Amino acid sequence: MKKFFFLISIFVFFNFYSLANTLQNGLYYTDDKNCVQIKINNDEYIIFNYIAFEKNKKEIRTGKLIKEKDFIQFKGLKSTFYSSEKYGQEASDIVGANLIDDTSFGMQNYGNSMNPYIVFGQCESKYIIFTLSKNTCIILPTKQPLYKKPNIKTKMYLIKGDKVEVLEEKDDWLYILYHGKKDIKAWIPKNSVE
Repeated sequence: MKKFFFLISIFVFFNFYSLANTLQNGLYYTDDKNCVQIKINNDEYIIFNYIAFEKNKKEIRTGKLIKEKDFIQFKGLKSTFYSSEKYGQEASDIVGANLIDDTSFGMQNYGNSMNPYIVFGQCESKYIIFTLSKNTCIILPTKQPLYKKPNIKTKMYLIKGDKVEVLEEKDDWLYILYHGKKDIKAWIPKNSVE
């Protein structure tokens, strides 16, 4: 009888652990300011600030997310070869990442001379760790003006896909911090971020 309860408790523990190890919904970012941000919502993803191979224009990419116990796959995200004989050709349309816990995951960004591919060209790191942000949002409008105080506009603005940290909320306004060449604190309307 004790053996039976022992086996049941192990089964419950491992099922609870696998449920606890699923990735939470939200915005994931890295410490690299030039790298992408990834929003995960159940079985879909949105990648902000994605720069396609051989382009110098930021894009937004979307696709399906396949979740396994300790592994996720970004279906529709394409890695690209950078070797001379295959330069610029797509390597695959699924990119994988390892779950670290329910709020972070890591992926290999580029290969080597034997396997020459790259996923995010603007990210410098070979291995990228993405972490869930509770206070980070993404700018939605193409050009979002910044405000010194609510309703007092400045000449500064942010662009679609810029990542901001929310410091304070007041009515329909957010007081944000933007990390760029210099840190900027300003107000923006709540409806201008995701």
